[in-house]
Amino acid sequence: MNELSQLQQALNNIDSIESKSNQDLDKQFDRIIVCVEARRNVLKQRLKEKSQTCRDNIYSKQENLNNINSSLKKCLEEGRHILTLNDFAALSRSKGIIDKMKKVENENVEHHHYDHLTDSISFHISIQTLLEMINTAGIVGEIPAPSFIKENCKVDRTNLEVEWKPIQCEPPITAYVLELGTNNMIFHEVYRGLETKCHLQGLKSSTSYVLRLYASYERQSGKTILLSLKTLDFDLNNWILSVSSSYAPLNAENTRESLLDGQFTTGAATSYSYSNEWIKATFHHPVPVTSVTIAPLYKNPKVWNPQNGNSGTLQYSHDNNNWITVGTIAYVGRQQQKIEIDNVTAQYWRLCHNWCLGTSSFLFK
Repeated sequence: MNELSQLQQALNNIDSIESKSNQDLDKQFDRIIVCVEARRNVLKQRLKEKSQTCRDNIYSKQENLNNINSSLKKCLEEGRHILTLNDFAALSRSKGIIDKMKKVENENVEHHHYDHLTDSISFHISIQTLLEMINTAGIVGEIPAPSFIKENCKVDRTNLEVEWKPIQCEPPITAYVLELGTNNMIFHEVYRGLETKCHLQGLKSSTSYVLRLYASYERQSGKTILLSLKTLDFDLNNWILSVSSSYAPLNAENTRESLLDGQFTTGAATSYSYSNEWIKATFHHPVPVTSVTIAPLYKNPKVWNPQNGNSGTLQYSHDNNNWITVGTIAYVGRQQQKIEIDNVTAQYWRLCHNWCLGTSSFLFK
């Protein structure tokens, strides 16, 4: 017979006992008390088991929160200002965990007066703080790379002009960063700002360059994109020849072509005088020069000494007025003389002497 049946039977016996003596009544009431106590013990055991389950769940959630708290503290100590995707996911999960814990606590309130949870749970991260961090985390994930507008990218002999499309994202990026490198892929920053174009000047001609572009948000750098461009080549044989004077008995060609043909018997020469004589090459624009090659002129030895010009100078000028000396003429037999220069960029170049001079070569590199 189950507890309910026993309880019902005891109540019926109380109603049916005719004598209703105290002894009989006490016996039936004792029977009722036994049933109630048995039911109370069963309910108490169930409540204890349910409370233990709730406690275990809360301890588990607290451990998860502690792990998240440690991770966040580590990020703050390292001075990180941008949350990674993993951090963002952890913060999102923590909000869900807290919501579940609140639900568990609410479910446990009705049993709290039977079996109080003695171990207190302390939350080191408030929900409001977590939500604020999520809302102010900035750009989550990797910032996309800009794209070059290739049809607007232009090259010159020493200049590059590049343009790219703007990036639309929230929050807006704080800067575009453009870096310049050569084939050795060593880059240096040449622009940082919010403009979407950049003009680079003073580069080497006929040189391949690699441009690396990316966008940034505060300290977070986005994906990069590369663009290879090559500056135009200088034609160092395209210049205009002029001489201070000419020596008729020698009948020198005095042409640019005669100084480029590699022959010792053709070239340019000045007359004999005690004034400043020169042979000049004028380019259409400033050009970078690393060396100049000259050679003695072997033409009509009866009227011309091939050594004419020795001790003269090689000079350059930016304005065709003020001249800077970078080398000395020193002819030796039928040999070319190469005068090395430390990469000078100038429009005007000349050989100069205070008596007379000649050359069969005037080659620029």
